[in-house]
Amino acid sequence: MLRGKGEWRKFAFHIQPRIHMANPQAACVVHVHPRYLTALSMIEGAEFSLSHHNSLLLNERTAYDGDGNEPVHDDAEGDRIARLMGNKTIMLMRGHGVTVVGPAVHEAFDEAYMAEGSCMYRMTAMQTGQPLRKLPEGLRRNHTGPWGERLDARLHLNAWRRVLDREEPDYAR
Repeated sequence: MLRGKGEWRKFAFHIQPRIHMANPQAACVVHVHPRYLTALSMIEGAEFSLSHHNSLLLNERTAYDGDGNEPVHDDAEGDRIARLMGNKTIMLMRGHGVTVVGPAVHEAFDEAYMAEGSCMYRMTAMQTGQPLRKLPEGLRRNHTGPWGERLDARLHLNAWRRVLDREEPDYAR
């Protein structure tokens, strides 16, 4: 259901529908510019490292787009992004932000939240100038299925909604 007034951002028409068409499991497509993931997208060649436990689950789920340099103005660019994303659920868009997909809103939200938190820890550790510790490759979770199969994504979003209901009830209008 769509609510509110104003115009749709035209860029979204060239990306989100193309991802939906290329990946039927991507029922929810979220594009955001959170502080730490966006900062990571600005660092040449930076990717999630195996230095935090969350990365053991996130690394196999992430694609990196180093070729998009400007706002998307046509379906061909949206198709390129959708092909690059493939069946991954997170795309770090270099110098831009992040797109996260999921079979439901709570799964996309939770995965984006976990990716941002992991990135926050990484960026904070990088500020020390010390090398990041690397966890053993054998600990990777290699999970590429729905996020909610592994984590309580619905419970997490419901908890945030209770906070919003209490502190910012106008969000629901």
